Amino acid sequence: MKQAIFSEPFLFREYRRSKYSYSDLRAGTSRHFLAVMEAGRCRLVTDDMTLEIEQGEGFYLPMGQRYQSHWYGEEIRFRSLGFAYFPEAQLRRFPLQKLPQDAALFAAIRAIPLTGKPDSAAVAMLYALLPELAQRLTAQGSAGAALLDRAGNYFASHPTASVPDAARHCRVSVSSLYAAFRAAGQTPNELRQARLCEEAVRFLTTTDRSVQSISDGLGFSSTSYFRKILQKHVGMSPREIRRQGTAL
Repeated sequence: MKQAIFSEPFLFREYRRSKYSYSDLRAGTSRHFLAVMEAGRCRLVTDDMTLEIEQGEGFYLPMGQRYQSHWYGEEIRFRSLGFAYFPEAQLRRFPLQKLPQDAALFAAIRAIPLTGKPDSAAVAMLYALLPELAQRLTAQGSAGAALLDRAGNYFASHPTASVPDAARHCRVSVSSLYAAFRAAGQTPNELRQARLCEEAVRFLTTTDRSVQSISDGLGFSSTSYFRKILQKHVGMSPREIRRQGTAL
């Protein structure tokens, strides 16, 4: 049977550059990224930090990160795994940072095929790696991140709630909650959808509830919309999630 090929949520590829190059991504990234610098070096510059990545080192880049990048070397080559959904149960915020220098971790990253738009096997390899990686990344400890955690938990249990509802639950003003979203490069609806997808994956992988039952229970207007949102955030259909049996 042919493997399913995924598109928008994922981008797995190797990039090659020469001498020096510069990229301006101050509009923010559309995915999370794991990257390993195979040759050359780079400097990532945000509003509040500069990260130097040497050959053989790797880094994690969160979705929505605004930055500029500078690339140096006779040969510049790095492998990059882009994905739109980070399966973090508590929605901890992970900032831009270097990856732990661990041979097994880098071997697992390098084992994932770089085919541009990956198939289900490559996606499964990535999501098998991410839970362990999440335990080793440094979480964002800001008050804004904690506020988004609370709002995310509220949206997961109250899928039809509004932003003012979440603000009242978190005991902050609506403007304060929106400010936390802007700082994280995220919208309230994206957070709500991400948390609902986490719940959907949990139900699909641990129960035999029907897709209709899960969709209705999570407050989706229809199963077709439910499938569309799952595809957007997870990159799989309900059937594929159950077949993979992967703890996303």
